[in-house]
Amino acid sequence: MGYRAPEGVDAAWPTGNTRQTVPPTRHAQKGNTVNLRKIAGTATLAGAIGAAALGLGAGAAQAAPKWNSNPTVPHDTDFTQPPGHVGRNLGTPPGQFKKLPDVTVGLSDGSTVVIDNPFEGVPPGHWAELQGDFEAAVAAASP
Repeated sequence: MGYRAPEGVDAAWPTGNTRQTVPPTRHAQKGNTVNLRKIAGTATLAGAIGAAALGLGAGAAQAAPKWNSNPTVPHDTDFTQPPGHVGRNLGTPPGQFKKLPDVTVGLSDGSTVVIDNPFEGVPPGHWAELQGDFEAAVAAASP
């Protein structure tokens, strides 16, 4: 059954403004604040991510060598040690000593000589094979 108007009331649709003006509820007011907070938070987060992408903020890492890039090698260095020990004794990181083109060698009398690095490009596990070449180069360069 359809709509039945009460007795004494015209069954036609009501005329005029039937909407009541209702003051905004607390919930409606809170909804606007939440949206504003959400927008502000999103903008802040986007700005922080953008700043981090540009390297701003806590600071970009600047790697600087903290090792002796030109160590003075004692003339009696034992190159038959396991890999890593020679570099540790000279103050260079593992694998870096073989990249040096020249080596400063400290002699027993306190003087130094510069020789071509006989270990340049040679893996550390094979340095014992070049111990004689090192000694011969030091002897040839010594005064």
